[in-house]
Amino acid sequence: MLDWDDPLSITPKKPSNSPASDKTDFITATADKPISEKLANTAEISQHSTAKEPPKHKTSANTPSADYSTEIKQAKHNIQPVRTEDKRVINGMTDVNQLAPFKYPWAWEFFLNANKNHWTPLDINMAQDVKDYHHKLSPEEKHVYENVLAYLTTSDVLAMRNIGLAVMEKMTAPELQIYQARQVYEEALHCYEEGTEVLTNKGFINFRDIQTDSLIAQYNKDSSIEFVAHLGITVDDFKGELIQFESSVYQTSVTPNHRCVSFNTRKDNQLEITLAEDLSPSNRNFPVAGQLTGNNNTTLSHLDKLRIAYQADGTVRNNGNITSDNTVTYRWHLRKQRKVERLINLLEQLELRYTQSGEYIEVWIPTEFNFSKDFSFVDLSQVSLQWSKDFIGELTHWDGSKSADMTRYSSTNINCINIATAVGTLANYRVDSHVSQTSAGNDYYTLNFINKNYVSGRSITKSNKPYNGKVYSVGVPSTIIITRYNNKVCVSGNTWTYQHCIETIGLDQGEIYNRYRTVPEIYSKIQIANRRLDAVMRSDMNLKNRDNLETFVMSYLFFAGIFEGCWFYNGFSPIFALQRRGLMKGTAEQLQYIMRDEVMHASFGIRVVKQIIREENVTLDPKKIREMWDEAEAAEADYARFLLQDPILGYSHQDHTEQFRFTANRRARQLGLEEIPFPNAENRLPWLEEQANMRKEKNFFETRVTEYQTGGALKWD
Repeated sequence: MLDWDDPLSITPKKPSNSPASDKTDFITATADKPISEKLANTAEISQHSTAKEPPKHKTSANTPSADYSTEIKQAKHNIQPVRTEDKRVINGMTDVNQLAPFKYPWAWEFFLNANKNHWTPLDINMAQDVKDYHHKLSPEEKHVYENVLAYLTTSDVLAMRNIGLAVMEKMTAPELQIYQARQVYEEALHCYEEGTEVLTNKGFINFRDIQTDSLIAQYNKDSSIEFVAHLGITVDDFKGELIQFESSVYQTSVTPNHRCVSFNTRKDNQLEITLAEDLSPSNRNFPVAGQLTGNNNTTLSHLDKLRIAYQADGTVRNNGNITSDNTVTYRWHLRKQRKVERLINLLEQLELRYTQSGEYIEVWIPTEFNFSKDFSFVDLSQVSLQWSKDFIGELTHWDGSKSADMTRYSSTNINCINIATAVGTLANYRVDSHVSQTSAGNDYYTLNFINKNYVSGRSITKSNKPYNGKVYSVGVPSTIIITRYNNKVCVSGNTWTYQHCIETIGLDQGEIYNRYRTVPEIYSKIQIANRRLDAVMRSDMNLKNRDNLETFVMSYLFFAGIFEGCWFYNGFSPIFALQRRGLMKGTAEQLQYIMRDEVMHASFGIRVVKQIIREENVTLDPKKIREMWDEAEAAEADYARFLLQDPILGYSHQDHTEQFRFTANRRARQLGLEEIPFPNAENRLPWLEEQANMRKEKNFFETRVTEYQTGGALKWD
């Protein structure tokens, strides 16, 4: 059972009473002892202790530069090592760049366990949720589902802003900052660098050019590819280091927490999803192609072959003027007899009128046949695997060549190269692209179609890349798409949490995200959090000022104890109520994993708040704390009445509000507050905690659970 007071079970067995044991004294404080009493018992520890500053060297403006090395040697002798007892949560004077020795080992344990427990690589099948929403949920249940997600999406961003922009920079113990950086990481999106293209039914296009009706090539676990309506596009600002994987034929540049797809060669080429920052390319193959499914009766027609021949060697005559019989005249100039024979065979199969004079062949083609020089006739969503293979084969007859294990195609037309790359990818070929210059200075592209669908990780190098710009992503049900960066194809993951739920179900993303502005009951909760956040969103906030310090502690207490500890924790319960009736199980499973993160975030924040109170000898105003609880309860009650205007089976707004009160009492005890805000509050949802405690191991891409371990049997009353 997960222990809210000690979720990592890191409480030491035998605490020490020495000043140096401050690193563990905070952990062993009992929840039922008031903070005032704890402060009295730790008065000596709570005095401000700072590291000694090294003596300043007296130097003269006329000191020769030759003496500089002597000055450095003197400085080395005077620099004092970082001592554990000199570290502080805030207002510390020790070197924030030096991680050890630890004063707060529990913070490092949080960081290590967060890395172990990250759930992103697990894909959750949402297919049944789509059916449930559209065919099983009542209007009242849809109202609950939509508005829970509307609240959580905005709250997630607020939690990230609080830690990343208001709290982390004020910490002076690096072991605390390490875990807080992880919190920000867990809230972030998984995205591609500006300039990355995605495979659509019209070929590879830039993310920013995706339209509402664009169909996206979705890659599935069996290496099949299908075109699907996308679930929405995300654009975000990113400043930091991207992770780049690159070889002569492979390249992608993604955010550190991006989901990368590879085949593990040590596990019989098992498909795996790994975070970019954790991925080592060795012993892996990286997919770059797949087999298109659907349209199995579609084959490359004689007309399609003639269009390929025209793109390679044909020209239009008489400026494309239409003749009296609604045809346009085209001419081929062919020196190779094999091309002449192939063209005439196609013309006769199509029963088209033509004339031949030496190397020239003129053809009258009906206007409805749609001839162009850029393969614009190709709609990839309407072709088949066999069509794709035949298309690549036909290219070699006109602008290419073929060997035992490779087919080659060349062109100066970038649009043709784009379509040919896409078709080759759908035909399960690795497409290697190379560009050179013609004598006239034009780009000359060569595509090599290799009879394999992966790139060996042995040829791929991994590096960090400083970046400040836009990052993009697009949603598909399988969460895996096909991209191209610098003309190099890559298969990679692409998913979100709440946003993934919203888009998979087919909800209006903009409308859901804007509900916090249009629904007063959601807006009220967000504004309360914003007010707390805005009060401390200052990098120059002097925390040695007692008023500023109290404001900061109250804000952090609010976010840890109420925003994440109560509102977030309680906020998942309506979806879990649906799950208990067999509805929206995919969404609920995602929220279970998120809930685990939130348990860790809130528990960590509560520990940090208590440590600040201890070290800085802070006395919180009971009246302000009471007002904080009352304001939070009122906002939660209003939200619950809006959310559950009509109760759903087994869940009412009274249940929701009473559970908030019960949870608030628990957080108050964890914080060591003297007053419990809501005496006699009942635990209306005893099954809620089991959601956080449930341990699952899942088969990738499957919803079949292979192991359950719960804290107790579910109860329906």
